[in-house]
Amino acid sequence: MSSKKDNKFLNKIKRKTTELKNEKRSFYKIRGKLIVSIMTVTIIVLGLILPISYFTLYNEVYRQKHDGLEDHVRVAYSVLESSYKDYESGILDETRAKQEAIDTIKKMRYGEEGQDYFWIQEEIDGKPFMVMHPYRPDLNHTDLTNFTDPDGFHLFVEFQEICNEKGEGFVSYKWQYYDDESKIVKKISFVKLFEKWNWIIGSGMYVQDVERAISHLLINYLFIAVIVIALAVIIAIGISQRFSRPIRRLKEMVESAALGDLEETEDFLSFKKSSDEIGDLTLSFEIMLTNLRKLINDLKHSEEKYRQLFENSPEGIILTDQDGKILDCNPAFEEIFGYEKHELIGVPYYKLGIFNSKQVSIIKERFIDSLSGKEKKLEEFKVKKRDGRQVWILYQSALIRLENEPCILAITQDISQIKKAEKLIEKELTKLKELEHIKNELVTRTSHELKTPLTSILGSTDLLLNMYQDLYNEDVRNLIEIIKSSANRLKNLVNKFIDISLIESEKLSLTKENLDIGKLIVNCAEDLNYLAKKRDLSLDVDINDKYWIKIDKNKMIRVLKNLILNAIQNTPSEGNITIRVNKENSVLEILIKDTGVGFTESEKQKIFQKFGKIERYGKGLDVDIEGPGLGLFLSKQIIEMHGGTISVKSRGRNMGSTFKIRLSIT
Repeated sequence: MSSKKDNKFLNKIKRKTTELKNEKRSFYKIRGKLIVSIMTVTIIVLGLILPISYFTLYNEVYRQKHDGLEDHVRVAYSVLESSYKDYESGILDETRAKQEAIDTIKKMRYGEEGQDYFWIQEEIDGKPFMVMHPYRPDLNHTDLTNFTDPDGFHLFVEFQEICNEKGEGFVSYKWQYYDDESKIVKKISFVKLFEKWNWIIGSGMYVQDVERAISHLLINYLFIAVIVIALAVIIAIGISQRFSRPIRRLKEMVESAALGDLEETEDFLSFKKSSDEIGDLTLSFEIMLTNLRKLINDLKHSEEKYRQLFENSPEGIILTDQDGKILDCNPAFEEIFGYEKHELIGVPYYKLGIFNSKQVSIIKERFIDSLSGKEKKLEEFKVKKRDGRQVWILYQSALIRLENEPCILAITQDISQIKKAEKLIEKELTKLKELEHIKNELVTRTSHELKTPLTSILGSTDLLLNMYQDLYNEDVRNLIEIIKSSANRLKNLVNKFIDISLIESEKLSLTKENLDIGKLIVNCAEDLNYLAKKRDLSLDVDINDKYWIKIDKNKMIRVLKNLILNAIQNTPSEGNITIRVNKENSVLEILIKDTGVGFTESEKQKIFQKFGKIERYGKGLDVDIEGPGLGLFLSKQIIEMHGGTISVKSRGRNMGSTFKIRLSIT
């Protein structure tokens, strides 16, 4: 293809070169002929071309206005179709759908000053009734049978008759001018029947506005024509024979350049050597040719680049006009939907059977929203391929303009595999939830089963220690104490497992009451003070006020005792533990500070997790390391159920730690 074009291009150059060599070198009386020619053209323009141009201009502008009026009514008609589909699909009831359509169309305006509008009428018992008129609300819901224009023309009856006969059409009548109600002018309206609601929607244009627009264009046309002719005559008179031939040759070169011939001829090269105005003009023309070559080359590269992107994109891309007709598509789109390109071009997308009616409505609604600048989210559609198989696609569209016409560029991506993966994940999650439920049930039932024998063991050990301790020697009593201590530890562990199971199954509830939490903290500290003394620790409670707050007493006791006990167990002998309460506005802070072994950064991330126990074996620390690592996890859950937070601060190993609980008083 490229070689044929090059041959044609070379033949064209040779042909023009031959014509230049054979052309006559001299022109006689060129100035007189030029003046006579220009005067002749002037007479033709004034006597023939001008009237023809006027009528041509009049017909063209009138036709454009005529077609534009029809297009505007069809846009408003699409609003009715969209509202009816909302009603038909059950999104809105009929009354709401009609009212939304009326409200939308009532706000729609067009024209240079926004003076043009739409109205809606309907037929009731064979008579026309006004549904909505934005500027004549007095006509709304009235019988328009006897309504006439100043000439006695029953315009609304005519609207009804033409729609009943043809479904749509144009009607001429007289109406008040929009900026002067006392002025009656000719108006042309286009009306269209919306059969589903038996409504007629219409809009009109003032003939006077069309004629005024044409007059303005004609005046400008005449003014420019007169100036151009006058300048041409003046220039022609001043041109000498010496400049006639170069100018004519340059003109021919410009015409050739306009046709795509951007090569420089021998004459052109000789004109460049001239030091007069012709030389300057030739130099400017050379610059223009250079810029044109660069521009055309850049355009070719740009077109090729975007064509490559379009053709090689893994996503399906389709381009449609505002009526939904397919203008272009890429190979990925053909592969996704099973069509070949020649089967798609020129066919409305909604007639292919790819999208169902609801999806078509969504796509059309996206187009209308795009015209008003609204951004739309990605859509997921389950669509049908040519062979009937269904696939899931991700749909996105954008409004673009080609030759100043609105078009839709849509991008589709096959997400069928993603949907399958989502279903598989959902299925596996369901199984995991079932397993989690079974696990929780097993933990709960096992824990409850363990509580009964543990209660018996604890009761028996208490009975042996309280009633029969005189019968045993010290070694036996120590063994019984060990049994009791181990049973208590196991009982606490069972209770923690039960609480965790209740939390995870969302069955653990709070029974709140208004309490002085300061007193609660003091009582918890007193209950555990014997352990602090046993480990030679100082346990200080710095609380000198009452702090009333709604909490679950038993669960908060468990949290407080767990934190205090952790401080005791993780603080070496001769250490200090301090508890205090601060109140900041409506927030209560409980601080439990110790001089114990502290936490590293990695340990702080772990301690509030389930089984987040910190192992410290072999480090020579005088601390109690027993426990499964559930206490802080449960404490965090309980505090969060109260709407509060719990956190820890520690500068590192052997630097102590501070646990902070924050609760809202309100």
